[in-house]
Amino acid sequence: MKASRRSFTGVLFWLVSLIAFGVASRRLGGLPEWITLYAGDVAWGAMFFVLFCAVRPTLSTARAWLAAVLTTELIEFSELWHSPWLDALRATRAGGFLLGHVFLWSDVVCVALGATLAAGAERAWRDRARAP
Repeated sequence: MKASRRSFTGVLFWLVSLIAFGVASRRLGGLPEWITLYAGDVAWGAMFFVLFCAVRPTLSTARAWLAAVLTTELIEFSELWHSPWLDALRATRAGGFLLGHVFLWSDVVCVALGATLAAGAERAWRDRARAP
């Protein structure tokens, strides 16, 4: 089932908010360790869900979720592969931000959780909007 067209303003708001939250979770001091360790990865998974919704505004929630999970998991598992050119790319700020550096199973779980939470939030929002 195809989703109705998403609001560009709403998608942009969530995209910027998730990026800011993810960066802040790693940069702000004084946060509990579990937030510093995991919140950014959860936001990363959610951000990819929102990114797919931005690129394809009529994409169904399920397909946007699937695209986000597949993309983020592919990025996570790519951290197991090391070659000189890839490590050089990862050594740049943008490359390290996009591709990461070290494979962790917790990241695999967190990015999937983030995409799932974002898809669930969207579905709940849409169901609430349709309710009489």
